[in-house]
Amino acid sequence: MNSDHLALASTWRNAKLQEFEQRVVGLGLSETPVGAALLQRLQAETCAVQTLQKQQSQQADAGPWWADGEYDDDAAERANDTGTEFFGRQDYCAAFTHYTEAIRLCPRKATFHCNRAAAALKLQRFSIAATDARQAIKRDSQNIKAYLRAGQAQAGLKKPEEAARWFRRALLLDKTSSAAQRGLDTTKRAQGRAHAAALQEQAGAGRGDRPGLSRQPLEAEEAAQMLHSSEGMLKAQPASHAVQCSHAEALIACRRYPDALKSISLLQPGVDKLYLQAEGQWRQADLAAAHAALSEASQQAVSSSKCAGLQLWVQSLQHRMHAAEIACEDGMVLHICAQQQDHMLRHGVWHHSVATLLRSQI
Repeated sequence: MNSDHLALASTWRNAKLQEFEQRVVGLGLSETPVGAALLQRLQAETCAVQTLQKQQSQQADAGPWWADGEYDDDAAERANDTGTEFFGRQDYCAAFTHYTEAIRLCPRKATFHCNRAAAALKLQRFSIAATDARQAIKRDSQNIKAYLRAGQAQAGLKKPEEAARWFRRALLLDKTSSAAQRGLDTTKRAQGRAHAAALQEQAGAGRGDRPGLSRQPLEAEEAAQMLHSSEGMLKAQPASHAVQCSHAEALIACRRYPDALKSISLLQPGVDKLYLQAEGQWRQADLAAAHAALSEASQQAVSSSKCAGLQLWVQSLQHRMHAAEIACEDGMVLHICAQQQDHMLRHGVWHHSVATLLRSQI
Protein backbone atom coordinates (compact mmCIF):
# COMPACT_ATOMS: atom_id res chain seq x y z
CA MET A 1 0.00 0.00 0.00
CA ASN A 2 1.53 3.36 -1.01
CA SER A 3 1.79 6.42 1.25
CA ASP A 4 -1.28 8.06 -0.31
CA HIS A 5 -3.42 5.08 0.61
CA LEU A 6 -1.93 4.90 4.11
CA ALA A 7 -2.60 8.58 4.72
CA LEU A 8 -6.16 8.17 3.43
CA ALA A 9 -6.75 5.20 5.74
CA SER A 10 -5.41 7.13 8.73
CA THR A 11 -7.56 10.15 7.91
CA TRP A 12 -10.64 7.94 7.57
CA ARG A 13 -10.04 6.27 10.95
CA ASN A 14 -9.49 9.60 12.70
CA ALA A 15 -12.61 11.06 11.10
CA LYS A 16 -14.73 8.10 12.19
CA LEU A 17 -13.34 8.25 15.71
CA GLN A 18 -14.03 11.98 15.88
CA GLU A 19 -17.56 11.45 14.57
CA PHE A 20 -18.20 8.80 17.23
CA GLU A 21 -16.76 11.02 19.98
CA GLN A 22 -18.96 13.93 18.91
CA ARG A 23 -22.07 11.77 18.88
CA VAL A 24 -21.31 10.37 22.34
CA VAL A 25 -20.69 13.84 23.75
CA GLY A 26 -23.67 15.33 21.91
CA LEU A 27 -25.94 12.63 23.34
CA GLY A 28 -24.57 13.25 26.83
CA LEU A 29 -23.21 9.69 27.18
CA SER A 30 -19.56 10.58 27.73
CA GLU A 31 -20.14 10.98 31.48
CA THR A 32 -21.85 7.61 31.89
CA PRO A 33 -19.68 4.60 32.86
CA VAL A 34 -20.71 2.55 29.81
CA GLY A 35 -20.30 5.44 27.36
CA ALA A 36 -16.93 6.47 28.79
CA ALA A 37 -15.64 2.87 28.74
CA LEU A 38 -16.77 2.33 25.15
CA LEU A 39 -15.22 5.59 24.01
CA GLN A 40 -11.96 4.79 25.80
CA ARG A 41 -11.82 1.34 24.21
CA LEU A 42 -12.41 2.70 20.71
CA GLN A 43 -9.73 5.36 21.22
CA ALA A 44 -7.25 2.70 22.39
CA GLU A 45 -8.03 0.39 19.45
CA THR A 46 -7.67 3.24 16.97
CA CYS A 47 -4.36 4.25 18.53
CA ALA A 48 -3.12 0.66 18.28
CA VAL A 49 -3.99 0.46 14.57
CA GLN A 50 -2.33 3.84 13.91
CA THR A 51 0.82 2.69 15.73
CA LEU A 52 0.91 -0.56 13.74
CA GLN A 53 0.51 1.35 10.48
CA LYS A 54 3.32 3.72 11.46
CA GLN A 55 5.63 0.80 12.27
CA GLN A 56 4.88 -0.88 8.96
CA SER A 57 5.42 2.31 6.99
CA GLN A 58 8.77 2.89 8.73
CA GLN A 59 9.88 -0.57 7.65
CA ALA A 60 9.01 0.22 4.05
CA ASP A 61 10.85 2.64 1.77
CA ALA A 62 10.13 6.09 3.23
CA GLY A 63 9.98 7.84 -0.13
CA PRO A 64 7.10 9.60 -1.93
CA TRP A 65 4.21 7.62 -3.34
CA TRP A 66 5.94 7.15 -6.69
CA ALA A 67 9.13 5.74 -5.13
CA ASP A 68 8.12 2.16 -5.98
CA GLY A 69 7.90 2.98 -9.69
CA GLU A 70 9.51 0.92 -12.44
CA TYR A 71 11.28 3.95 -13.93
CA ASP A 72 10.53 3.22 -17.56
CA ASP A 73 10.81 6.43 -19.60
CA ASP A 74 9.19 5.03 -22.73
CA ALA A 75 6.25 3.54 -20.84
CA ALA A 76 5.87 6.82 -18.96
CA GLU A 77 5.64 8.78 -22.22
CA ARG A 78 3.01 6.37 -23.50
CA ALA A 79 0.98 6.72 -20.29
CA ASN A 80 1.25 10.50 -20.52
CA ASP A 81 0.14 10.49 -24.17
CA THR A 82 -2.84 8.29 -23.27
CA GLY A 83 -3.71 10.65 -20.45
CA THR A 84 -3.60 13.59 -22.84
CA GLU A 85 -5.94 11.77 -25.24
CA PHE A 86 -8.46 11.23 -22.44
CA PHE A 87 -8.03 14.84 -21.33
CA GLY A 88 -8.92 15.97 -24.86
CA ARG A 89 -12.07 13.84 -24.68
CA GLN A 90 -12.91 15.51 -21.34
CA ASP A 91 -12.57 12.20 -19.52
CA TYR A 92 -10.58 13.80 -16.73
CA CYS A 93 -10.80 10.87 -14.35
CA ALA A 94 -9.13 8.54 -16.87
CA ALA A 95 -6.62 11.26 -17.72
CA PHE A 96 -5.74 11.63 -14.05
CA THR A 97 -5.18 7.87 -13.74
CA HIS A 98 -2.82 7.74 -16.73
CA TYR A 99 -0.92 10.84 -15.65
CA THR A 100 -0.49 9.19 -12.26
CA GLU A 101 1.00 6.16 -13.98
CA ALA A 102 3.34 8.39 -15.97
CA ILE A 103 4.61 9.98 -12.76
CA ARG A 104 5.13 6.58 -11.16
CA LEU A 105 7.17 5.45 -14.16
CA CYS A 106 9.17 8.67 -14.44
CA PRO A 107 8.75 10.95 -11.41
CA ARG A 108 11.57 13.33 -12.36
CA LYS A 109 9.74 14.84 -15.33
CA ALA A 110 7.97 18.13 -14.52
CA THR A 111 5.51 17.83 -17.42
CA PHE A 112 3.86 14.75 -15.95
CA HIS A 113 3.25 16.45 -12.59
CA CYS A 114 1.97 19.55 -14.36
CA ASN A 115 -0.40 17.49 -16.51
CA ARG A 116 -1.83 15.67 -13.52
CA ALA A 117 -2.36 19.04 -11.83
CA ALA A 118 -4.47 20.08 -14.84
CA ALA A 119 -6.59 16.92 -14.56
CA ALA A 120 -6.93 17.38 -10.80
CA LEU A 121 -8.19 20.93 -11.35
CA LYS A 122 -10.87 19.67 -13.70
CA LEU A 123 -11.90 17.13 -11.05
CA GLN A 124 -11.85 19.86 -8.37
CA ARG A 125 -9.19 17.99 -6.43
CA PHE A 126 -7.55 21.26 -5.55
CA SER A 127 -5.21 20.00 -2.83
CA ILE A 128 -3.74 17.40 -5.18
CA ALA A 129 -3.48 19.98 -7.95
CA ALA A 130 -1.59 22.34 -5.64
CA THR A 131 0.86 19.60 -4.64
CA ASP A 132 1.41 18.45 -8.22
CA ALA A 133 1.99 22.01 -9.41
CA ARG A 134 4.62 22.55 -6.72
CA GLN A 135 6.32 19.28 -7.68
CA ALA A 136 6.43 20.46 -11.29
CA ILE A 137 7.94 23.82 -10.28
CA LYS A 138 10.49 22.03 -8.13
CA ARG A 139 11.67 20.14 -11.21
CA ASP A 140 11.35 23.01 -13.68
CA SER A 141 11.29 26.52 -12.23
CA GLN A 142 10.58 28.00 -15.69
CA ASN A 143 7.38 26.00 -16.29
CA ILE A 144 4.81 28.80 -16.42
CA LYS A 145 1.90 26.37 -16.72
CA ALA A 146 2.83 24.95 -13.33
CA TYR A 147 2.65 28.43 -11.76
CA LEU A 148 -0.74 29.03 -13.37
CA ARG A 149 -2.08 25.72 -12.07
CA ALA A 150 -0.68 26.40 -8.63
CA GLY A 151 -2.60 29.69 -8.64
CA GLN A 152 -5.78 28.04 -9.89
CA ALA A 153 -5.50 25.35 -7.21
CA GLN A 154 -5.13 27.91 -4.43
CA ALA A 155 -8.09 29.85 -5.83
CA GLY A 156 -10.12 26.63 -5.71
CA LEU A 157 -9.05 26.18 -2.09
CA LYS A 158 -10.47 29.66 -1.35
CA LYS A 159 -7.03 31.11 -0.66
CA PRO A 160 -6.99 34.19 -2.90
CA GLU A 161 -3.86 35.73 -1.37
CA GLU A 162 -1.85 32.56 -2.01
CA ALA A 163 -3.33 32.30 -5.51
CA ALA A 164 -2.31 35.87 -6.30
CA ARG A 165 1.25 35.08 -5.24
CA TRP A 166 1.51 32.28 -7.80
CA PHE A 167 -0.02 34.35 -10.58
CA ARG A 168 2.46 37.15 -9.87
CA ARG A 169 5.32 34.68 -10.11
CA ALA A 170 3.96 33.53 -13.46
CA LEU A 171 3.95 37.14 -14.67
CA LEU A 172 7.59 37.46 -13.63
CA LEU A 173 8.34 34.65 -16.05
CA ASP A 174 6.20 36.09 -18.84
CA LYS A 175 4.86 39.65 -18.56
CA THR A 176 2.64 39.06 -21.61
CA SER A 177 0.84 36.01 -20.15
CA SER A 178 -2.84 36.82 -20.50
CA ALA A 179 -3.77 33.71 -18.47
CA ALA A 180 -1.64 34.88 -15.54
CA GLN A 181 -3.08 38.39 -15.72
CA ARG A 182 -6.65 37.06 -15.89
CA GLY A 183 -5.95 34.82 -12.91
CA LEU A 184 -4.51 37.73 -10.94
CA ASP A 185 -7.44 39.99 -11.84
CA THR A 186 -9.94 37.29 -10.89
CA THR A 187 -8.12 36.74 -7.61
CA LYS A 188 -8.17 40.46 -6.83
CA ARG A 189 -11.92 40.54 -7.45
CA ALA A 190 -12.33 37.51 -5.19
CA GLN A 191 -10.36 39.28 -2.48
CA GLY A 192 -12.60 42.32 -2.89
CA ARG A 193 -15.74 40.21 -2.63
CA ALA A 194 -14.38 38.41 0.41
CA HIS A 195 -13.60 41.73 2.07
CA ALA A 196 -17.05 43.10 1.24
CA ALA A 197 -18.69 39.90 2.53
CA ALA A 198 -16.70 40.16 5.75
CA LEU A 199 -17.84 43.75 6.24
CA GLN A 200 -21.44 42.77 5.50
CA GLU A 201 -21.23 39.85 7.92
CA GLN A 202 -19.77 42.13 10.57
CA ALA A 203 -22.61 44.62 10.09
CA GLY A 204 -25.16 41.80 10.22
CA ALA A 205 -23.63 40.53 13.46
CA GLY A 206 -24.04 43.98 14.94
CA ARG A 207 -27.70 44.20 13.87
CA GLY A 208 -28.52 40.64 14.88
CA ASP A 209 -29.65 39.47 11.43
CA ARG A 210 -29.51 35.74 12.22
CA PRO A 211 -32.87 34.11 12.98
CA GLY A 212 -33.66 33.29 16.59
CA LEU A 213 -33.58 29.83 18.15
CA SER A 214 -36.59 27.69 18.90
CA ARG A 215 -37.32 27.13 22.57
CA GLN A 216 -38.48 23.60 21.82
CA PRO A 217 -35.64 21.13 22.48
CA LEU A 218 -34.31 19.01 19.61
CA GLU A 219 -34.13 15.24 19.75
CA ALA A 220 -30.74 14.14 21.06
CA GLU A 221 -29.75 12.43 17.80
CA GLU A 222 -30.69 15.46 15.71
CA ALA A 223 -28.76 17.77 18.03
CA ALA A 224 -25.69 15.51 17.86
CA GLN A 225 -25.79 15.52 14.05
CA MET A 226 -26.14 19.30 14.08
CA LEU A 227 -23.05 19.59 16.28
CA HIS A 228 -21.06 17.18 14.13
CA SER A 229 -21.89 19.15 11.00
CA SER A 230 -21.00 22.47 12.64
CA GLU A 231 -17.64 21.09 13.82
CA GLY A 232 -16.76 20.26 10.21
CA MET A 233 -17.82 23.68 8.97
CA LEU A 234 -15.87 25.39 11.75
CA LYS A 235 -12.74 23.51 10.79
CA ALA A 236 -13.12 24.59 7.17
CA GLN A 237 -14.11 28.22 7.90
CA PRO A 238 -12.85 29.10 11.38
CA ALA A 239 -13.12 32.87 10.81
CA SER A 240 -16.73 32.88 9.57
CA HIS A 241 -19.17 34.57 11.95
CA ALA A 242 -22.08 32.55 10.57
CA VAL A 243 -20.21 29.27 11.10
CA GLN A 244 -19.17 30.30 14.61
CA CYS A 245 -22.79 31.10 15.44
CA SER A 246 -23.94 27.76 14.01
CA HIS A 247 -21.45 25.96 16.23
CA ALA A 248 -22.63 27.84 19.33
CA GLU A 249 -26.26 27.08 18.43
CA ALA A 250 -25.41 23.39 18.05
CA LEU A 251 -23.78 23.33 21.48
CA ILE A 252 -26.94 24.92 22.91
CA ALA A 253 -29.06 22.29 21.13
CA CYS A 254 -26.92 19.60 22.79
CA ARG A 255 -27.47 21.35 26.16
CA ARG A 256 -23.74 21.91 26.56
CA TYR A 257 -24.34 25.42 27.87
CA PRO A 258 -20.92 26.17 29.44
CA ASP A 259 -19.20 25.15 26.18
CA ALA A 260 -21.71 27.22 24.22
CA LEU A 261 -21.08 30.32 26.32
CA LYS A 262 -17.34 29.86 25.91
CA SER A 263 -17.79 29.67 22.14
CA ILE A 264 -20.13 32.68 22.16
CA SER A 265 -17.55 34.76 24.03
CA LEU A 266 -15.33 34.57 20.92
CA LEU A 267 -17.98 36.00 18.56
CA GLN A 268 -17.86 39.46 17.05
CA PRO A 269 -19.44 42.08 19.32
CA GLY A 270 -23.04 42.87 18.49
CA VAL A 271 -26.64 41.81 18.85
CA ASP A 272 -26.05 38.25 17.60
CA LYS A 273 -23.50 37.68 20.36
CA LEU A 274 -25.70 39.16 23.08
CA TYR A 275 -28.74 37.20 21.90
CA LEU A 276 -26.91 33.85 21.87
CA GLN A 277 -25.35 34.68 25.20
CA ALA A 278 -28.84 35.18 26.64
CA GLU A 279 -30.03 31.93 25.02
CA GLY A 280 -27.28 30.01 26.80
CA GLN A 281 -27.79 31.81 30.10
CA TRP A 282 -31.54 31.38 30.51
CA ARG A 283 -31.29 27.70 29.60
CA GLN A 284 -28.94 27.13 32.51
CA ALA A 285 -31.23 29.23 34.72
CA ASP A 286 -29.16 32.42 34.91
CA LEU A 287 -32.20 34.59 34.23
CA ALA A 288 -30.70 37.80 35.59
CA ALA A 289 -27.68 37.56 33.28
CA ALA A 290 -29.92 36.74 30.30
CA HIS A 291 -32.11 39.74 31.07
CA ALA A 292 -29.05 42.01 31.27
CA ALA A 293 -27.67 40.76 27.95
CA LEU A 294 -31.02 41.30 26.21
CA SER A 295 -31.37 44.77 27.69
CA GLU A 296 -27.99 45.66 26.22
CA ALA A 297 -29.00 44.13 22.89
CA SER A 298 -32.22 46.16 22.81
CA GLN A 299 -30.17 49.34 23.13
CA GLN A 300 -28.12 48.35 20.07
CA ALA A 301 -31.04 47.11 17.94
CA VAL A 302 -34.42 48.46 18.99
CA SER A 303 -36.29 46.55 16.26
CA SER A 304 -34.80 43.09 16.90
CA SER A 305 -37.83 40.81 17.10
CA LYS A 306 -35.83 37.80 18.29
CA CYS A 307 -34.40 39.76 21.22
CA ALA A 308 -37.80 41.21 22.09
CA GLY A 309 -39.38 37.76 22.00
CA LEU A 310 -36.69 36.22 24.18
CA GLN A 311 -36.88 39.16 26.57
CA LEU A 312 -40.60 38.50 27.10
CA TRP A 313 -39.86 34.83 27.66
CA VAL A 314 -37.17 35.52 30.24
CA GLN A 315 -39.45 38.00 32.01
CA SER A 316 -42.21 35.38 32.17
CA LEU A 317 -39.78 32.96 33.82
CA GLN A 318 -38.72 35.64 36.28
CA HIS A 319 -42.38 36.31 37.13
CA ARG A 320 -42.91 32.61 37.80
CA MET A 321 -39.90 32.51 40.09
CA HIS A 322 -41.21 35.57 41.90
CA ALA A 323 -44.57 33.83 42.32
CA ALA A 324 -42.79 30.83 43.80
CA GLU A 325 -40.94 33.04 46.26
CA ILE A 326 -44.21 34.73 47.36
CA ALA A 327 -45.79 31.29 47.74
CA CYS A 328 -42.95 30.32 50.05
CA GLU A 329 -43.80 33.25 52.31
CA ASP A 330 -47.52 32.34 52.25
CA GLY A 331 -46.96 28.66 53.04
CA MET A 332 -48.11 27.43 49.61
CA VAL A 333 -44.69 26.22 48.49
CA LEU A 334 -45.33 22.70 47.33
CA HIS A 335 -48.39 23.52 45.23
CA ILE A 336 -47.02 26.65 43.53
CA CYS A 337 -43.46 25.40 43.14
CA ALA A 338 -44.74 22.20 41.55
CA GLN A 339 -46.53 24.33 38.94
CA GLN A 340 -43.37 26.36 38.21
CA GLN A 341 -41.29 23.18 38.13
CA ASP A 342 -43.63 21.60 35.59
CA HIS A 343 -43.62 24.69 33.39
CA MET A 344 -39.84 25.11 33.43
CA LEU A 345 -39.05 21.46 32.84
CA ARG A 346 -41.39 21.38 29.84
CA HIS A 347 -39.42 24.26 28.33
CA GLY A 348 -35.94 22.98 29.08
CA VAL A 349 -35.00 25.11 32.11
CA TRP A 350 -34.71 24.26 35.76
CA HIS A 351 -34.08 27.05 38.23
CA HIS A 352 -32.06 26.29 41.37
CA SER A 353 -34.42 28.46 43.44
CA VAL A 354 -37.33 26.13 42.69
CA ALA A 355 -35.22 23.14 43.74
CA THR A 356 -34.17 24.91 46.94
CA LEU A 357 -37.78 25.81 47.83
CA LEU A 358 -38.99 22.28 47.21
CA ARG A 359 -36.19 20.68 49.24
CA SER A 360 -36.92 22.98 52.17
CA GLN A 361 -40.48 21.65 52.38
CA ILE A 362 -39.86 17.95 51.86
